[in-house]
Amino acid sequence: MEDEIMKRKMIVFFLFCCLVVNVFSAGQKEATGSKKPAEKVELKFWKGGMDAIYHDYWLDFIDRFESKNPNVKIEYAEAPFGQQLDTKLNAAYASGVSPDIISNAISEVSKRSDLGQYEILDPYFDKWSGKSDIQESIVELGRYRGDLTGLAYTPIAEIFAYRKDFFKEAGLDPQSTPANWSELADYSKKLTVKKGNMVERSGWVIPIDGFKIFTSFARELGAEFVTADRLPSFDGPKCIETLKYLTKLYKDQIVSAEITQKQENQQSLFVLGRAAMAVVQPTWIGRMIKEDPGVKENFGFFLVNKNPGGTWCGAHLMHISSESQYKEEAWEFVKASMAKEEMWNRYKKTGAVTIRKSLNSDYINDDPFINGYILEGVKVGKGALKVPWFGLFSKKYFPQAQQEAFYGKKTPEQALRDNMALIMKEVK
Repeated sequence: MEDEIMKRKMIVFFLFCCLVVNVFSAGQKEATGSKKPAEKVELKFWKGGMDAIYHDYWLDFIDRFESKNPNVKIEYAEAPFGQQLDTKLNAAYASGVSPDIISNAISEVSKRSDLGQYEILDPYFDKWSGKSDIQESIVELGRYRGDLTGLAYTPIAEIFAYRKDFFKEAGLDPQSTPANWSELADYSKKLTVKKGNMVERSGWVIPIDGFKIFTSFARELGAEFVTADRLPSFDGPKCIETLKYLTKLYKDQIVSAEITQKQENQQSLFVLGRAAMAVVQPTWIGRMIKEDPGVKENFGFFLVNKNPGGTWCGAHLMHISSESQYKEEAWEFVKASMAKEEMWNRYKKTGAVTIRKSLNSDYINDDPFINGYILEGVKVGKGALKVPWFGLFSKKYFPQAQQEAFYGKKTPEQALRDNMALIMKEVK
């Protein structure tokens, strides 16, 4: 009996010793800071767009991110915006192998969000210390039905550019630019140069197959293009007023129209010096100045009616897939790309607009010639409609309505109403 009791005591003592050793070992690990190695994570990052300058930038950023986060490996891939990227994403989601991080256009927000493919970022964004430094208009670009589904990181604002030398030639003050629709029409008339009945240089050139100027101007009047039921609505009084205004300028021969989908060797009439004003992407001007630095002194910029939506501002957005197994790590990648120092680096490497308020002064001072106007365009601009039928509106039915009105086949009212009826048949 005594032997049995002794054996039990020895077993208890042995177990106690083991417990002490384990506790001591754990304490030693905590004291020395040694931890179990972090799990190796591989994130797939798919980016829309094939620009060489952004390709090089992202490869460099990924290399630096991986160096600072050795447990993370980024698998990077690109595809052209539109059908190719869309097809690639559809196949990936269908087979359960979607990327963790997606860079896509605003026009895809509604489709992917309605399918539940974009993670809602509010829980991550709300905890981020940098959120209050991001321009409010930029945050709004990524919202869909109240939820933040993406963060815009390269806004693309379009602004009015004009030729100062043509202003002087027409007896206009190059430092005084049109402030409203009436002045824009008056300036366009004065800037138009004719030889007999032929227009040698128009006051203003706009795209005949585009929609951005129409939507931007109609938004200045407060027009809405989407009903409460998420259906098209571009034939209301404010839209009609806008198309009437543009059509009159074209018929009065003070505004010329051009096709935006040009052949590779074709250039804009504004670039060729055959128009005094145009709404442009700033990169156009940058390329012109790079090719001929002497032309810089002849260019100026302005915005008409600085109302919200008074100019077009598109953007590329960063999204996290709702199917990602590594959402926290994906957010760290997104957050790192939006850091203040990285945003400035991206601007210097690619020309991308800085969207942190704390960088506004530095951005403007770095290029006073144009950056202040770009930043103002970002603040007041609005981009694509966040609806599944946006492509039908922007690429088919509005361009068709505008051409019917400009070429006198229909009145602006009839052109808009007829094309509204056609798009409604497709949407329904």
